[in-house]
Amino acid sequence: MNENIRLIDTEEEIKIFSDPYRLKIINTYKKINEPLTVKKVADEMGEVPAKIHYHVKKLLSIKILELDHIEVINGINAKYYRLTANEFRIDLSKISDSVAYQKHAGKVESLISSLLNDFMETFARVSLSKTNNEKKNDEHSATISAPDLYLTDEEFKAFEKELKKLISKYSKKDSTKTEYKSIFGLVKNIKE
Repeated sequence: MNENIRLIDTEEEIKIFSDPYRLKIINTYKKINEPLTVKKVADEMGEVPAKIHYHVKKLLSIKILELDHIEVINGINAKYYRLTANEFRIDLSKISDSVAYQKHAGKVESLISSLLNDFMETFARVSLSKTNNEKKNDEHSATISAPDLYLTDEEFKAFEKELKKLISKYSKKDSTKTEYKSIFGLVKNIKE
């Protein structure tokens, strides 16, 4: 995976990228951290390959994924794809038409909402599935927190860099470790 940031900034890119299911595919690639076939992604996600293939084609069309290599397995060409960047950012600033801007901003808001809902459902399911005895003896705690932070622009950049470094350190799949679901975000409060 390239160590760069890929800006998603055209209307077509935003339209294709803003699909929550495609983000799950992207996150599967990040989690495994190696080139994968459509079949392997489908297996990881518990889905059928045909459904994944459709969405992979869309991600290929906007260069979120690219062909890494092809292996011949039992006479069949197995195509391995990889992410073109390790971070993707949506940038609406190039959309000058206000109607198109609002439409795509709405798609981004829906994507964020979907991510938060998925996290909340997972958090609730895991938290509520433990017995009372397990909760009392659990060494691990789950935390939802939304504190206000007060930072200069320089401090924000340093904080963001350290957060990315920390997330990267612990986001590689490893069968010897326990998987935790997490969500992070920083929002600048702009008072009007």
